[in-house]
Amino acid sequence: MHERGASVRELIAENEALRRQLDSLIHQAESNHAIMMRHQAFDLEIVGASSFQELIGTIFRLLPVISNLDAVTLSIVDTGADIYTVMHKLGMDFEAFPNLLFHDNADGLGHDMASGRTPKPRLLPFDATAQRHAFPHPPAGLASVALVPLLRNRRLLGSLNLGSRDPSRFTPLLGTDLVE
Repeated sequence: MHERGASVRELIAENEALRRQLDSLIHQAESNHAIMMRHQAFDLEIVGASSFQELIGTIFRLLPVISNLDAVTLSIVDTGADIYTVMHKLGMDFEAFPNLLFHDNADGLGHDMASGRTPKPRLLPFDATAQRHAFPHPPAGLASVALVPLLRNRRLLGSLNLGSRDPSRFTPLLGTDLVE
């Protein structure tokens, strides 16, 4: 902390620096708490959804806001279009959800399936060609993406795809714990 014989001026400066550091930590804790509360409210909305359409609507309406995202798409593996057909017969308005994407198989979702291991989230710079399956109509300036596999019993059912105009938002150097 302080050296023996430090002047009053040095002690005051050290005290002020510690106060600034404490203020910064308090601000960060308050910010983290606010983020946690928004995500908790989102989780409650998801759990409370009474239909597939309400669930999807909640994801597309709230997730971009609470997570400060510029793009959100949901890719679903729908071999044989069974899910699409059933939802259509139940009156699902697919035009209201242009970011709900159906794929014939999991191969086109952009996850590493060859290794035989359970796919992990991928954080990477946006590449319009490589990620056209996840973002067929990306917003201008999309710079980084997170491709989050949706799994059930280690089987890939789809992918939640998150995009940001901030190139440093999703990078391979960041851990994937939060998105997992």
